[in-house]
Amino acid sequence: MMKLEKMIHELCPNGIEYKKLSEVASVFRGGNFQKKDYVENGTPCIHYGQIYTQYNLFLDKTISFISDEKAENVDEG
Repeated sequence: MMKLEKMIHELCPNGIEYKKLSEVASVFRGGNFQKKDYVENGTPCIHYGQIYTQYNLFLDKTISFISDEKAENVDEG
């Protein structure tokens, strides 16, 4: 049994609810911000490169933020 399947079996004996990513997050086209755009507080964001270097399969908070103003000007993908 794969690790994820084992975790679901052990921690969620009644199963889990699957949702589309768009139901729980806003997804935008890349290339609209760079690491220099990160701020200490603001709109949570995940840079593509962080998916493999900073996060694992799951996350409950982000480690990076962009300004609310910058987030408002991002093109939806």
